[in-house]
Amino acid sequence: MEVRVESKSFLYDVLLPKLEPASWVLAIWGFIASWNQLAGGDVFLIIGLANLALVYYLSAYKPRSLTNTHGPNFESVASQQQILNTSQDTSFLLDTLAPKLIGISGAVVLIGTLFKLLFWSGSAIMLTVGTATMVLVVLLMALNQRLNRRAVVLAAIGIIMLTVSSETLMRQLHRDDPQLVELMVYQIHHPHDRAAADAVRIHINRKRIQR
Repeated sequence: MEVRVESKSFLYDVLLPKLEPASWVLAIWGFIASWNQLAGGDVFLIIGLANLALVYYLSAYKPRSLTNTHGPNFESVASQQQILNTSQDTSFLLDTLAPKLIGISGAVVLIGTLFKLLFWSGSAIMLTVGTATMVLVVLLMALNQRLNRRAVVLAAIGIIMLTVSSETLMRQLHRDDPQLVELMVYQIHHPHDRAAADAVRIHINRKRIQR
């Protein structure tokens, strides 16, 4: 059962629905390109994941008058009678707070994912906070027999990124340069060693100049 929405917004009804799938395509291609060491992979990753984070962050502030509670983002696992009863009573926790948490936490998870794939500092904190919040929202909605596909996907991405170590990603994404891998791994184990960070930066700059 869907709630009819009469009011339209260019941002929420036109721009963001088109930007979201396009950003997913760019992000996925960026990851594939980076994994296979193709040129431009990092650029596609940054554009795709940054745009996705922006889409989900803005979606957290979608006005209630434009919200379609039982639209494509919500999959009810209840019976039709339960859906009908639920649609008659709005819940602040599920209909107001949960969408905001999904949008904001999703943006945090995606930026954390971007930082981890590019080996920038701060990814662990963002992934931990964003994923933990997203998992709590998913569990809450599941207990109320309402699932959000977006939340499930983002929670899964966060869990995967937390599970895979940075060292594993480094050895795969930079497998063509063992010396850089060793420098980066050393930097991970010595985060406060400025000389280690400088060595990584110098090595990367040399590679760029040689290209």
